[in-house]
Amino acid sequence: MILFLDGLSAIFILWLGILGFKQGLVEGLGRLLGLILSAMTAMRYYVVLAGNISLWFEIDAWVLLLTSFMVIFLFILLIMRVLTRMVNFLIVSKGTRWINRSTGFVFGLLKGSIVVSLIVLFLDISPKDEWSIIVYKESSLARILTHARINIIKIFHWEDPFEKGENFIKTMMETDKENN
Repeated sequence: MILFLDGLSAIFILWLGILGFKQGLVEGLGRLLGLILSAMTAMRYYVVLAGNISLWFEIDAWVLLLTSFMVIFLFILLIMRVLTRMVNFLIVSKGTRWINRSTGFVFGLLKGSIVVSLIVLFLDISPKDEWSIIVYKESSLARILTHARINIIKIFHWEDPFEKGENFIKTMMETDKENN
């Protein structure tokens, strides 16, 4: 029996797969790299830009920081989209279009699976255990993804970052309760 949350997850993953098919692998990778590069660049330089803008204009600090972040983020994202289109135009021909689209579909499925996995992982570290219990009860996919994460951590002998995050959140909540 397909459970509601699993069905919803499957629709989301399939939707990203279809978008990946329409975009193709080259465009999909370019957009992902553009998003990552835009976010990293904006996080690194938004305070500097805000400082320079504050010399010229008197604006609320929060608005200034948000605006600076968005300006850098959107500027880099636009540049990366143009570069991606150019690379796509140069690489993809009529003969390779079907390969580009089919690998784009697989890439889209992978992106969708990663997003669903991250949602499940954030539920794992959530301080509300009731949410996790409901999700694990209603979704076999959540159980599979959690089991896969644990196995990957064991295979590579990594320390579980979500265990650390969960402990940190619980410690912060206990400290907050003691202070109140």
